[in-house]
Amino acid sequence: MSRLPLVALLAVLLTACTATVSPTLPQQTAPAPPPAPAPLTAEQALGNLTNIDYCSLLDLDAARKAGATELGSRIESLGYCGAHAMLDGHGIDLIVGSLASGSADPGRVRDPAKILDQGLRVERPGKTWDYSCIRYLTFADGTHLMAATDFSPQITGTPDQLARLCVVDSAVLDGLISAVQHNKATHVTYPAGSFGALDPCTILQNPRPLLPLSGAFESVPVPAHHRCTWLDRTNGSQIELLLEYGVLPGNINTMIGGRPSLSVQTDASSCVIRTDLGPAPIAGEHELATLTTYLPTNPDGCSTATTLATDAWPRLPAH
Repeated sequence: MSRLPLVALLAVLLTACTATVSPTLPQQTAPAPPPAPAPLTAEQALGNLTNIDYCSLLDLDAARKAGATELGSRIESLGYCGAHAMLDGHGIDLIVGSLASGSADPGRVRDPAKILDQGLRVERPGKTWDYSCIRYLTFADGTHLMAATDFSPQITGTPDQLARLCVVDSAVLDGLISAVQHNKATHVTYPAGSFGALDPCTILQNPRPLLPLSGAFESVPVPAHHRCTWLDRTNGSQIELLLEYGVLPGNINTMIGGRPSLSVQTDASSCVIRTDLGPAPIAGEHELATLTTYLPTNPDGCSTATTLATDAWPRLPAH
């Protein structure tokens, strides 16, 4: 037998034995993106909404870095926390709080400059003022917190002054957002039967029977329970009773419902009536009930407010 076919056969066999067979690899797929954070409601972020310590949410260092000077200490009220400071030689007040439901403060518009996750968003009022900057941190359920910075005493700010004021307010808002995202909210305890435990809607009851112009008024839920608000969405009219700590900003000038009161008509449609219930548990502060009306279709706002206060004041507790 010729050796050539045998050699050729060996070559073929060796080639077959030494050939590399590429394994079949599984198809590579991109990793799935992490799930989006769950929407965050106000109660999930802040806990019990009726007794928040709003001073745990007011970041004075943020305001200082934004240009505020001579910052005073935080002053706790029932529905908000405030502090006084200076900005370019003018007094300003920094305020965080006024927790409200989604149906309150109609006309809010989203601020596209600040994008947040978990369903949180930043909003602005639908109108502007020449003495104040206001922004809202709104939760996934529509409940919202206010961050406001006002000239105090009130002045009519120039465009440059307002721009500087809004820089400070933006910093206060950023501090509020950070406090919420890092679970910094703390709470206070109101003893049963105390001023802080009152529901103001038991004091300011349905205004419709008292006011012939109030047929469209509806109650607006207030999660914090320190304000009672009635709103007419057809024309923006609003009636509100606020329970707060503070000091009367003037001298008593009238008796309403058997209580010494301070009545101030800010314009033809607006009126503020306050009464002092006595010392608060915070040194230097008093317990105040403040009734505010904004009635653009009413030519005499204080007449209407007096009617409401005459009905409500007797339901306030004796101190």
